[in-house]
This record gives sequence, structure tokens and C-alpha cells, in this order.
Amino acid sequence: MSTIDDSGIRESLEEVMMALPVSKLPKPYYSEGEIVLYNADCRDILPLLGPVDLVLTDPPYGVGYDTWDKECPYDLLPVFLKKSKGAVIWFGAAPQSVWIDKFSPRPKRILIWSPKFTLSHAQQDGISYRWHPIYCWNLPKKHDGPVWDQLDDSTETGNWWKHSCTKPLSLMKKLSAFCPEDGTILDPFLGSGTTLLAAKSLRRKAIGVELDEAYCAIAVERLKQQVLPFLSPSLSQQTQSSLFSDPHTE
Repeated sequence: MSTIDDSGIRESLEEVMMALPVSKLPKPYYSEGEIVLYNADCRDILPLLGPVDLVLTDPPYGVGYDTWDKECPYDLLPVFLKKSKGAVIWFGAAPQSVWIDKFSPRPKRILIWSPKFTLSHAQQDGISYRWHPIYCWNLPKKHDGPVWDQLDDSTETGNWWKHSCTKPLSLMKKLSAFCPEDGTILDPFLGSGTTLLAAKSLRRKAIGVELDEAYCAIAVERLKQQVLPFLSPSLSQQTQSSLFSDPHTE
């Protein structure tokens, strides 16, 4: 008896299912224009999301803020790779760079963030670290992102939200530009919200997921404080009002 190869049918069905609108997502903590934030565990949200164009994230490590600190969530990499139609970009820590073999698959490129100015005092063997690995998979050949593999954006100090690991907005904007102009960025470990600010600055759609409600509140406040791009006089008053509406009052 001959057998029928239905692999193509299954793959097509999977693509259709991924493109279907998701109805089980919880109510966003914040939603403004094309920026959405969920206060939730990313492991609960990721299966409910459709495909995105870039996963850009900085999982917590060594700061004592989260249970993830006990062990970096390497097991989520296959989920990120399946969810992203484009690149996956994952910030690491220099002291943990020797653990690169825990990634499966291994990164295809490693960018280096070596800030011109930093107050970090992490060190080993009496020598301070001055660099951070940025692990990359599936970077597009054509993009608006950085053209060199070493980035020297200075760390931002004295932020009012007192998060010592906040990445500089200038750096996150460079990395967010790996997402096409009409694409969507996903940050499953949003922290204080810099990825969403970068996406908003570049007019990209973005989804953030953050477990800690305190950091969600910080991210929303930062988004509200961010200076918006110039609004054309041709925009209707209704359109301009919608940009400044507060979803919590509606």
C-alpha cells in the first residue's frame, strides 16, 4: 500500500494557524498605538503570540531580581527562533560567555558592546570587564542596523527607576533597526522598557512581556515621558488625541 506524504500539508496548516488572530491573550497592561505590554510570565504569553520579525531581549542575570537569575533561560532559544521570522538577539554577560555551548544552536554571530563609559565593577582575577556579548541568530543581510560588530554606546547613569542593568536607548535603537520598517519586535524580558522606547522611536510595532509589575509601571511611565516624533499638521485632531490617550482611563 502506498503512503501519502502529507508533510507539505502539515507545514501549510502550521503557517495558517500561526497567522490566525490570537483570542486567548490576556488584557494588555498597556497598549498605545502599535506598542503593547503584557504583565505576565513570557512562558505563558509566547505560545499565544503570532510570528514576529525580531526577538530582542536581555534576560536578567546575576542581579537577584528574578528566579531566572538562578539559571539563564537557554531553553527558550528554540521558542524564540521559531517565533521570529527574522533575527533573534540576546544580551549576555561577559562572565558567562564561557557558557556559550549551552545555547543550542550556537550563535551565528556575536556582537560586542564595549561602552565608552561605564560604572560597572564586575571583575574576575582582579581585572574588570569592559564588554558584553550580544548573541545573534539569523541576522538579515540587508538591514538598517549597525555596520560594525563592536558597539561603544556609553551606559546611561542616574536613571530615576534605579535599574542598574538598563541598556542605553541609543544601543537598543541600533539593534531594533534589524527589524524591517513594517515589522514587529518582541522583547519577552522587557525590564524597564527600553526596547519599547526604541521601537516607538523607530516607528516599529513592538510587544513587551514583563513579569514584574513594578517594572511594567516604570516602562509605561517612560513611554509617556518619551518625546513623540513630529506630528504633521495634516493629522486630524482625533488622530493626535488617540496618540496621547491613557488606556487605563478608558
